[in-house]
Amino acid sequence: MGLEVSLPPVQPLKALLQEWGLESLVEGGLEGMSDELLCRVVPRMDDGDESAIYKLAADGIPVLAPAVCTERLRAQVGPDGLSYLRDPRWATFAQPKVAMVSGWGRPGTLVDAVNDRDLALVHSFQEVLDSPRVLNLQMFHRDDDGDTRGEARESSEGAKPESGQESSLPVLPALLDWPCPDFFETSKKNAESDVPPAVRVDRATRVSSGGAITWWHLDDSGEHVFQVALPLSSDLEHQEETRKEAQSRGPGGVDAKKIVKLFIYSDLDAYDFIFQDDETNATGRIAAFDPFHTPTEALPSISSHRNTDVPEQNSEGVPTSRRRGTAVAPIFWVAPLEAGGLPLLSPPNMPHMVMTVRDCVMVEERRISHFFLDEVVYFMNRASLWQTMPIIYKHIRSNLTKPSYLKSKVATPLLAAIKDYARQLEAHAGKGAHAGSGEENQAADASNERELATAAALAGCGRQSLEAWLGGRYQWRPVFEQMGLDRGLLVPSASTLDLVAAHKHLIQGGETAGSYSGPLPTTHREARHVRVHDFMIRHKTGILDLSFAVTGELGDEVTDGDGRGGRKSVEAAQQRAGLGSPSVLRYAGCVHEGGGRAVWGPARATQEEASRDRLALLLALEEGPQLSKMHKQNDDGDRAGCAGEDSNRDRFLEALRAMKVSDSPWGIATSSNPLAPGAISDGSGLSHGAASKPLPSVGNVMDHFFGEDSDSE
Repeated sequence: MGLEVSLPPVQPLKALLQEWGLESLVEGGLEGMSDELLCRVVPRMDDGDESAIYKLAADGIPVLAPAVCTERLRAQVGPDGLSYLRDPRWATFAQPKVAMVSGWGRPGTLVDAVNDRDLALVHSFQEVLDSPRVLNLQMFHRDDDGDTRGEARESSEGAKPESGQESSLPVLPALLDWPCPDFFETSKKNAESDVPPAVRVDRATRVSSGGAITWWHLDDSGEHVFQVALPLSSDLEHQEETRKEAQSRGPGGVDAKKIVKLFIYSDLDAYDFIFQDDETNATGRIAAFDPFHTPTEALPSISSHRNTDVPEQNSEGVPTSRRRGTAVAPIFWVAPLEAGGLPLLSPPNMPHMVMTVRDCVMVEERRISHFFLDEVVYFMNRASLWQTMPIIYKHIRSNLTKPSYLKSKVATPLLAAIKDYARQLEAHAGKGAHAGSGEENQAADASNERELATAAALAGCGRQSLEAWLGGRYQWRPVFEQMGLDRGLLVPSASTLDLVAAHKHLIQGGETAGSYSGPLPTTHREARHVRVHDFMIRHKTGILDLSFAVTGELGDEVTDGDGRGGRKSVEAAQQRAGLGSPSVLRYAGCVHEGGGRAVWGPARATQEEASRDRLALLLALEEGPQLSKMHKQNDDGDRAGCAGEDSNRDRFLEALRAMKVSDSPWGIATSSNPLAPGAISDGSGLSHGAASKPLPSVGNVMDHFFGEDSDSE
């Protein structure tokens, strides 16, 4: 979309956690963690270049925003957030509040957290920190009907408690000033449509004790979250006794000693790598990827003779010690929150986990932007497949069911942004670059480029939002009624459809304004949505589509001729990655050990081959539950039992049987196996607890959506 934003280099996730001295946060340390998981530290926008933040937000990349966004909050709280919460005016609660016990959401834990093992009642902020259990309290600032409390009253003291709530903590999140007002403003009016582009849906102050981990989850309804860790003035050295010494400024300009929370994200199209919802629905326990206890051998793998040494310094900064093609996984984003540091803007629908390094306070506000209505549509589609009820905000349940609201406050402003981009593009082309190299001319050209980049981000997201809403991706599901949703949700009126149809030439990239003609900007986020939508339609129980990881391996998007990504772009990415023809190594079978920890077979060309692997793994799991302790059989990196690139079932089963020896770390003994090459042509129906008991099926996603069978490749 025009402006190029430099991203931090790719580096091993395990090495980064070690460099920051965070091993002690993980039970058992990082010894069981794969060295081949890769990550990037999220970009830091210290200089306040909002055009870059618009670009990153449009592309769905977490970003640390400028410190100016938290100036009012820091002035209110002072030098120590914990001391502020200990103020006797609000240190204790009139009614006890529910805190989460650290550990819920870990693979294998029950989905429903409804007992005192997962929850604790606390009567004060200090009780959260003093509890013998590691707790995390998310204290919402809501009215009795669930709405967020009003904007903070301006005074010399900053945020004030609401009327009748004088003993309550002030609404600290109200003092956050969001970046990118054209995306996220909730009160100022858009010049053309007189409508704010976003709606505030929630606010919270979160108090966490050191060591708390919130495992993989999505935020609630397709909203953005803006959050910051409050400053701490306590003796850092005293609180760092159990942590290793780290450089004062490490990767990404981070002061490791000031980190209080660490966010780890995967991109939204890696959802099925992180979560295995079919298994969760069948067992009632979380089935997911455990990054800390999943060795390389248990990740999806590509056979060794396809491996090629990564150049000493490739374009993505991949370490020279890593060989391409051993393990297949997404490239994660890592966002460190420093005490009193930069605030974090979190995109919607990215699976993420949060690790609390030490006792701290974080404040957050959540907003739904109409420029990201495609994220709401995706969340609703995704939530329709769950057996537990998600949180659906009042804005979705109420405003987005009103035809007049959808036309005047959603469709009209989005179309206005697209028209504005067209006008700016034409004006920009007419101006041209300033002659000469004077500083004033260069500054003017740079300013014009930033303005155009911002307009491009708005237009791209506006078109994307309209197309997801009106292009058939959203459809009513019977389960929505159980969620208390109205059938009018996101149903446009005839006049709205007429309005959009009148601008069809503009949306689809025809003549837009004056002499300008051409396609509207696209985003990397859109390409990911195309992929994940495809994954949901073609999904098969226990089979992972690896296309997301191959594209992620390249570090950028590979798009079709129309710039919008899709299946061809994924295949092109595989070819460019040197992984053979488009049909090669796309699928991997998945099983679960330890109650819910994902383990994958090798990358295969077809779903049928991956299904055979899955059945063999299930049978092996019956006799040896420590499946994740697979060892490398060969020095060249071959994964035991997954050595061949083809469907050589004999070699695979022979490797499984060979692990019967007592000194094998895998420890699997399969005394008999009825399988023969080619015997299984589809996904197995075996449960993870008994080889003869059918696994409860939640059905194909296409069947769930439309009541029809879908073709699968």
